[in-house]
Amino acid sequence: MSSRPRIIPLHTPTHAAAHLYCFPPAGSGPSAYRSWAALLPDDIRLSAILLPGHENHPTRLPHTNPDVLARDIATLINTARDEKAAFFGHSVGALLAFETTRHLSAADRPLPVLLALSGLPAVHHEKLQENMRTVVYDGVGQRPDMAPFRPENNPGPEANAFYAAALADTLLILNYRYRDEPPLEVPFALYAGQDDTLVTYEALGAWSDHTLHRAEPRFFPGDHYYLVDSAPALVKQLIHDIRETVA
Repeated sequence: MSSRPRIIPLHTPTHAAAHLYCFPPAGSGPSAYRSWAALLPDDIRLSAILLPGHENHPTRLPHTNPDVLARDIATLINTARDEKAAFFGHSVGALLAFETTRHLSAADRPLPVLLALSGLPAVHHEKLQENMRTVVYDGVGQRPDMAPFRPENNPGPEANAFYAAALADTLLILNYRYRDEPPLEVPFALYAGQDDTLVTYEALGAWSDHTLHRAEPRFFPGDHYYLVDSAPALVKQLIHDIRETVA
C-alpha cells in the first residue's frame, strides 16, 4: 500500500509574512524540525513534509521514485497564498526540495522566494552517487552521522520502521536521474556542517549552477547532522536569508 506525502504544521503564527517548508533528512520526518518552532519569529510560519512510511506515517510504504515524490509534494504546497514560501531541505530532503521547485517551475506556478539546500552535493555532481554507494556498502545503521535520528536501544517496530525509511531514502537518491534544465529564477542558500564527510565545499557550491543568483556555501560547526547541535545558528541564518528575499 502506498500513499501521498502530507504537510505537518509546526509553528502557526497568526500573521506570517513567509511560510518555511522543511524537507526531512533520510529516515526522518517533521520531528527533525520540531525544535525549530521555538527559534522562529512570528513572521515565519513553519511546516514540515511527512513522507509515506516515515515516523507517524508507518503503515504506508516509502517511496523510492524521487520524481513521483517531488511531483506529489508540489501538488500539496500552495505557493500562491499571501505568505511567501521558502524551502529548506537537508540530505535527501535537499534533493526533494530542489526537484519540487523544478516541478513548480515546469507547471508555471509561483516559486519559493528561497531554496535552502543543506548537507548534500549538487545533483549533477559525481560525489552525490558516490556517497550513496558508500552508505549502502557501509550499511545505513553503521554510519555515525545517522545517530541523531536513529532509535537507540529499541530493536522493535520503531527501529524497523526507521531503517526501512532510511533505506528507502537511500534508494531514492540512487534511483535519481539528473536532467539538464535551465537554471531556476530562485535564490539559493547553501549550508553544511564543517566536519561533514559527505559534502565538500566544491560539491556544495556546485548547486550554484542551478540558479540565476549567486550562491555561496556557508558552513556551521558539526558533522552531517549539524542542524541538531547548531540549530540556533542555522535557524538564525535561515531567518536572515528568508527576510532578505522577502523584503
